[in-house]
This record gives sequence, structure tokens and C-alpha cells, in this order.
Amino acid sequence: MPTRRTRSSFPKKDMGSSSAKEEDLTPSVDSVSVGPATPAQIQEPPCRTAMANELEQAGGAVIGNQGEGAGIQIENADAVQPGQLQNGGQVDAAQTSRARFLEIARRRAAHFAHFNAEGDEAPAGAGSSKRTKRRRTQAANQQQAEPQPQEDWPGPFSTARRLVEGRAAAAEARKIAGASNLKASLVEWSPSKKPERIISVARTPSSLFAKCLDVLCANMEHVESLQGVPDAIKKVLCARLCGNRKLDYKILRLLVDGAPSTIALPDCSFISEQELTEILAQCCRNSIEVLDLKLCGRGLSDQCVAATLSPSPGMSNLRRLCLKGAYRLTDKGLSTLIESAPQLTCLDISLCSLISEAGIKKVADCLASKLKSLSLEGCAHMNGLKLLPSLTKLQELTQISLGGVGGITDDVLSELLVHIGVKLEELCLSDCLSLTDAAVAAIGACCTGLRVLILDQLTKLTDLSLARIADDCRSLRKMSLQRCKFRFVMHHFCIL
Repeated sequence: MPTRRTRSSFPKKDMGSSSAKEEDLTPSVDSVSVGPATPAQIQEPPCRTAMANELEQAGGAVIGNQGEGAGIQIENADAVQPGQLQNGGQVDAAQTSRARFLEIARRRAAHFAHFNAEGDEAPAGAGSSKRTKRRRTQAANQQQAEPQPQEDWPGPFSTARRLVEGRAAAAEARKIAGASNLKASLVEWSPSKKPERIISVARTPSSLFAKCLDVLCANMEHVESLQGVPDAIKKVLCARLCGNRKLDYKILRLLVDGAPSTIALPDCSFISEQELTEILAQCCRNSIEVLDLKLCGRGLSDQCVAATLSPSPGMSNLRRLCLKGAYRLTDKGLSTLIESAPQLTCLDISLCSLISEAGIKKVADCLASKLKSLSLEGCAHMNGLKLLPSLTKLQELTQISLGGVGGITDDVLSELLVHIGVKLEELCLSDCLSLTDAAVAAIGACCTGLRVLILDQLTKLTDLSLARIADDCRSLRKMSLQRCKFRFVMHHFCIL
């Protein structure tokens, strides 16, 4: 490629004169152009400033863009001495500058070939600005801090690997979160009592009798007969069968076989009227003393009583009768039972919604001198004022339950306790919402031998009632005050 040489002139001002004149001076440096200018050379390179800085450091060169057709021009008038222009010095300077340019171009060719306009404004070590260095440093730190995600190829093995890694990461996160929560929830605790004073109660192992009953209940369908088994064991076995919901008609016939004196069924809701009629007919052939039929409302009716228990010799020795929940039994059926059991001492007709004050009057007329326990709990349709004449006849009562009975006021209760309170040992007045402190005062004055007192849901009572009970009922051993609005319960009963 031919080399073209041109002379350049520099204007010079005369600093000593008043007016400066421009004169032509002898050129000091040749301007070297390598080849014709191309459009890529005409366009200003992206890193022109960095390149210029490096060139200035190398020899004071300046890359100029002189427009179309201009090549690379080197200008350095101050660095060239006048002696270099003689004897071929001009050509030596041009060759030296050209060699320097070629070396710099070779060193920077890779940077220009892979230039990135966003992040590579200048090559490393080319005198870039502070802002460029700061951005490059931040980008490098961010790439180091954030690991590059692995390329995820579609397929079953890739999916399985991703699931395993996610499960392990989630387990580690839960472990860290649990440890932090545990540290935050730890509270320093020390026992209020000394360890040597704490009496540890060992768990009592199950008895052999209980184990045998469990085995018998689990295999009751394979038992052929229970003759010879005592009535006490039959009672416990029947209670367990009812609790496990395994007592059916077939098993019930085994329990009543052999003329037992006690029949206790905690749950008769699964027995139909026909089945209960057959069972009662079988029981009443012999003498029976305890008949406990709880939740018997489905099977027990006036027709069942008339067909089985009416004129039966086996009912003559009956001492205890429980018909709790017999919602089909009326005053007529109750009268039939009372006439057939003249020795009855305990009667429980709780939750019998069809029995009225007339049935209680029949009970009082027939059992006035023998009845010791009466339960009318849940009979909300009855009226306490109408029951008062019948209840006052029961002079031998030691237990009475009037919980939920309507019309029980302070005056009615005071009148009743005056007649029967001397022998009372157990009294239940839960859900009698009309009672106040005056009723409790009557209890303390009339029931000095009271041992059990139930006063649940009596919201009108105050601390004065507690003080009266603590002072008068010195024989009290059990008391229930659920949902009562008292403030100082323990203060009043610490003397008991």
C-alpha cells in the first residue's frame, strides 16, 4: 500500500508584539495516512476516549477524525526536535509512530471485535472513567454472588432431580425455621416445689379381671351361655358392651338368662319395643330387685308395661327402678308400675316428658313411707307449686333431684325443706334459675346433715350464699357450682 506524506503547518502568534501575525512555518512532523479511509474508519469507535488516553501515554498521539477520506493522522509538534527533521529524521519518526500504532491495534483488536455497548465502554487498563470501573466492578460482584442456574433439560430424570433438590431445600428451611422458633419460645422455668418433695404416682396396671372382661367383650358373639356368672360381673360386662355398642338382642338374652336379680342396661336405645317386651317377660318370671333401663324411650310404652310388668309376681321385691328417658311412658303406665312394686325405695323418672303432677301424686300416695330417693330431673313441664303437696308427703326422702323442674322458687323450696329437709343427704337444684340467696339460707337452716349439694347454673347466687353454706352445712362432702358467678369460692371453704 503506498504511503502518502503531507506537510502540516501550525499558526504561531508573536507574544512580544501588540498584534499577532500569522506566518508560515517549516513543518515539524509528517502526517501519515495508511490507506484510504473506509466507512468503518470514518465512524467514531466506541472506545475513542480510552484509546486516545493510551496513545497519549505512549507517545502523545491523538486519533483524529478529519471527515471523509481522512486516515489516521498523528500530530505532535512539541515532542519533535528540529534536529530530527534533517538527514532523514522525518522518515524515521513516521516509521516509529506507525510501528507503535500497529502494536496498539494488535493489542486491542480482540476488544473491538467483541465489543459490548452496555458493559464494555473501555477495555481493562485503558484509562476508563471512574463510573465505568464502578459499573464493571458491581456487575462482576453480582455475577459472583448470584450463582448461575443450571440448564434444565425436559425429561423425567431432570424433573426427578429438580423435585429432590426442592424437597431437600424445603426440609432445610423448615429445620432452620423450627430452630429459630424454638429459640424464641424457650422460657426459663424452675419448679415451684423441690424435687425431693414431689411424690410421683405410678400408673396402676390393669387388673386380671379387667383383662378378662376385655377378652370376653371382644369375643362375646362366640359365647353360648353365661349361667353361673354372678350378677355383679354381668352388670360390669353389660356396661362395657353398651360402651362398645356391641349389645344386641342375642347377647341381651344371654345376660338375662338364668333368672338374674339385677338387670342394668346403661343404653336401651337400640332395643325395639317387641324385643324389650320379650326380655321383660322373661325377667319377671322370677324375683327381680333392680331394674335399670336407661334411655329406654324407644321400646318402653304403656302397652309394654301392661303386658309384662302389670300383674307380675317377680315385681313384688323390686327395690330400685330407673326409667330415665322413657318419653313414651305416661301417668297411666307409671301408676301400673307403682301398683306392681309396693317395696320400691328408689325411683328415677328423669326426662320423662309425658309424666305430670298426677303421676307424682300416685307415687306419693302409694310410697309415702318407703320411698327414699326420687329424681325428677329434666321434667320442665312440671310446676313446683303443684308438686309441693305431693312431695311433702314423702317424709323418708334422703335424696331428691329437682334440677330443671319449672316453678321452683325460694318460697316453694323453703316450704318443701321444712317438711323433708331433716333427713336429706343429697339435693340437686341445677337449672332452677329463679333461686336466690334466700333459698340457700333455707338449705343451710333445714338441711344440716346434707352431704351432696348441686347448684349448677344458679346465676343469681352471690358470695353470701357461700358464706351461709360454709357456716351451716358442716357435713358437706361434695358440692357443684358450675357456671355460678362467685368471686371468692376458696376463701369461704378453706375452713371446711
